[in-house]
This record gives sequence, structure tokens and C-alpha cells, in this order.
Amino acid sequence: MFESDGKPPHQENEKYNIPQKFYHPDQIEPITVPPSTELIPDEYEHCDNKKGLVLIFYSKYDVDNEQVIRSEFCDQGYTVLKNNVVALTNKDEVLRALDRVAKSDNVEKSCLIIFFLGIAEEGDKFLLDDEPVSHIQLSDVWIKFTANNCPAFRNKPKIFIFQACRKPTMDTFDSIKMTPQGIYDLPCEADMLIVYKVTDYQSRNRFVPSLCNKIDKYGLKDDIIGLITRTHDHKDVRPLIISTLTRKFYISSNVNRGHHFDLHDNHSKTIKALEDLHNQIQRKKVVQPRPSSSNDTSQVDSTKGKRKKVKTQTERPPWKH
Repeated sequence: MFESDGKPPHQENEKYNIPQKFYHPDQIEPITVPPSTELIPDEYEHCDNKKGLVLIFYSKYDVDNEQVIRSEFCDQGYTVLKNNVVALTNKDEVLRALDRVAKSDNVEKSCLIIFFLGIAEEGDKFLLDDEPVSHIQLSDVWIKFTANNCPAFRNKPKIFIFQACRKPTMDTFDSIKMTPQGIYDLPCEADMLIVYKVTDYQSRNRFVPSLCNKIDKYGLKDDIIGLITRTHDHKDVRPLIISTLTRKFYISSNVNRGHHFDLHDNHSKTIKALEDLHNQIQRKKVVQPRPSSSNDTSQVDSTKGKRKKVKTQTERPPWKH
């Protein structure tokens, strides 16, 4: 703050004295205000769903869910290749499928979406249909697609959706609570989203259809996290979401989604154009009064075809009647 004479105010009751320094006007650096970053799009570049890579791993109990996923993503324009739909039969086959995709030339791909549906125990161990003693851990899946192991997907969104169904049992007591311990080993790396959904055997066919319904209905306006959030119906366990995404990712591509940024940029121009149009309309509504020399006006007598004089009253304000 400066006093009215342009001098800095006298320092009083200050614990430490601050030496004063005076600058010549030419020495003062001009202040530059950078443009606002509020309107910079925060969306991953994903304009063509055909460039998205979708993998589906499923157990023998999730055949219906696999078909729902494949149907919805094909409807969204993704190409779900047959060799990218893998049954959880044995560990070697699953790992080979993951390695094949991770080491393929996927530079042109814009995103990676992996569904992993199966029976799990101890939270993060997915059982295999033909090898009961073997299992696939969550980290075995996503670690294949880190930036070091899969450079083709560096800086691209990588979505991992796990549905862990509790192992069927003949016992009538409540199932043991499952905690996905393995996903907390997530490396400090950006552009990953891990969704972990725990369900019991009777409810295993609820989450996937619900998610696909939300994609179909809200996919054009909601990002992936918003869609996952919508699937919670307060009657089941809420999906666990761990995200290192740096921007929003939309499963449904929409060329018009970013147009509201242009509307913000051109807001002042739009308002000015509307005001000018409004003023033009108001000017056209103004009617010049017709000059009159007397209070008498002429009307045509329809019976005789002659004009007759009709005396009119002078208009008075309503409060003077």
C-alpha cells in the first residue's frame, strides 16, 4: 500500500525492519496475465472408437456377462476381436494373451479397456476353470501395460475393470468379506484406472449389465468414472475405484462434446450480437404518430357511400377518467 503522496507508509509496530527499496519506473517489470486455463479441454484424445482396444477375460460363470460386454462395445463402434476374448481356463493361456497384446504394435490405438470377470478368493486371486490350484493376481494383469512394459500405450488411458465373484459354497452362513489387497501395489504411474467390483454368486450378473446400460444411456456425456458411479444402486457393494488418470476418458466418442468451450470463448460476442438484434427490433416497433389538425376524423358511411364527420374524445390517462 502507498500513501496519497506516493510514498510507502511508515512501518510501525513491526517486529523486523524491512529495508526500503525504490525503483525507477523503467526498472519495473510489466505484469503479464496468462490466459485462463479453465477452458482447456480435459479429455483424452479419443475421437474414433475403432481405435480403442478391448479385451475380455471371463470364467465359465460369466458367459452372459461376456456377451453383454461384447454386444455393447460393438454397438459403440469398437472392434472386439475374437482372439481378444479369452476364457479363464489356464494361467499360461491368459498370460500369453496379455503378453501378445502388450507387445503388439498398438501405436495407433487410442485406449485400452480390459474386463476381467471371474471367481476370486482372498480378494485379488482369480481362479482358473481348469486349474483350481492356480490363480491370476490383479497385478499380473495391469503390470503388463505400464509405460516400461508397453510403450505403445504411454500417455493413453488404460482401463481395468475387475469383477470378483465370491467362490460358490454350499454353506448357509455369510460369505467372508473380500478385500482386494493386490491392487494397492499400483505403481506411481499416470493414465490408469482400476475398478474392482465384489459380488456374490447370485448377483454376478447385475454389475456388468448395469454398466453397459449406463454406457448406452449416458455414455455421450459421462466419463468412465461417472458411469461406474451410476451403477451403484445402494443394494450392493460399491465398486472400488483407483485412478491415476490425468484427464477424463469417455467410452462413447462425441465430436460435439467440446463445443461448449467455443461457446464460452465467444460468449461476449454472442451477447453483443443479441443486444444489437434486440435494439433493431425495438427500433422497428416504434411507430411515428400521425399528425392531426382537429379532433374530428372521417369515416365512410356504408349506407350512402359518403364520408361523415365523427367526433372523437381526446384520449386521457386512465387515472383521470
